[in-house]
Amino acid sequence: MRGFGCPVIVVSLLVGLAGAAASADETPIAVSQQEAQRLIDELVPQVEKLRGLPFKRPVPVEVVDGAAMRDYVLARVRLFDHEGHLDAVQRAYRLLGLIPEDAGLLELLMDAMEEQAGGFYDPSKGAYYLLNDVPQTAAPIFTAHELTHALEDQHFDLDRRLRDTLEDDDRMLAISAVHEGSATILMSVYMMGAVRRGEMDADALQTLAESEAGRAAKLRALPEVLLRQMLGPYVLGALFLGGDDSRGVAGGYPGDTVNRVMSAGPSSSEQILHPEKFWDSEQRDEPREVRLAGMQRVLGKRWTREGHGVLGELTLGALVGAATPLEPGASGIPDAAAWTNQAASGWGGDRWELWEQDGESILLLRVDWDSPTDAAEFAAALQDHDGLRWETSDDRVAIVAGHAGKKTGRLLTRMLR
Repeated sequence: MRGFGCPVIVVSLLVGLAGAAASADETPIAVSQQEAQRLIDELVPQVEKLRGLPFKRPVPVEVVDGAAMRDYVLARVRLFDHEGHLDAVQRAYRLLGLIPEDAGLLELLMDAMEEQAGGFYDPSKGAYYLLNDVPQTAAPIFTAHELTHALEDQHFDLDRRLRDTLEDDDRMLAISAVHEGSATILMSVYMMGAVRRGEMDADALQTLAESEAGRAAKLRALPEVLLRQMLGPYVLGALFLGGDDSRGVAGGYPGDTVNRVMSAGPSSSEQILHPEKFWDSEQRDEPREVRLAGMQRVLGKRWTREGHGVLGELTLGALVGAATPLEPGASGIPDAAAWTNQAASGWGGDRWELWEQDGESILLLRVDWDSPTDAAEFAAALQDHDGLRWETSDDRVAIVAGHAGKKTGRLLTRMLR
């Protein structure tokens, strides 16, 4: 998530789209520091040409081990974890039943990243790090992806774009989808070209796709909400930027499109899932700001608000049974529409707040919809969640998760005002 590194499963998906033939297993050979520097020297001009932008300064490269990657992920979490937000999200997800009670959010993500990451770009240092156990076959692919991040960071300051969204997780996810979608398309354009020119072995790529990392056991074992948030920026971001040809095979890299959205938008995962709600001026659908007022007056002075945020359509989809497709659709490319469903579509805006007293936590959530019908469809899909209490009013749905006792009804009424 958020630029932690390109998952092998994304490479595997692109290999499948390329139509590479299967081959016998081969023993991966790690990349040396000298080879990593050679990769940078070879790929920098190719990335510049494909992206249509020049590097302003060199990108240092270093081959590191898994411990360095863990340190980087933890540093990134600390950078964006304002006021203990990650802990509040973890408790909120538990109350909603999105992750098990004993699940640690960071631990789950770290395990999946250890399995999947092949390299990472660190914006704070402007440097690229390649893991020492990445197969030589995959090293150029990961490098093309991460060099795209490095190039765009030099022109657009990627971390600033993310910091501007700290109060809105869903908007941050949408911005991450632009970053990861851009790098994924460029990676795919580079990979397909290298295969056509005979510079990359299609059989070896297929072997990578069929490897343990390609099968992505730990990634696929993630709770649905985390799987969606981890893979969505890569797959959906590429679809959002590339349209019907997310691989960039026919039209090449969509540089003008990416530059445009680097300057403005998108604002929500809804726009990523339904690109027409961003690109089509007549269907443009910006999220509403939802506020929860007077909650402490209902709860009492001993209750304190421990966190708040926005879930958005992609995350709410995990609550109401939306699928997370990991295979190409019937058209031969991933299908954004398959990532949502009728109950999650029509999202207008939401806000959640986590409140606590004497070790007891409750979650208050209001979701606004485009119409009363959309609200009713969402509410109907909540029937399977025994730990939730909800009410609807017109185009709004209010939810209480946790033990609020006799105050539940008053809280729901207050949220719906």
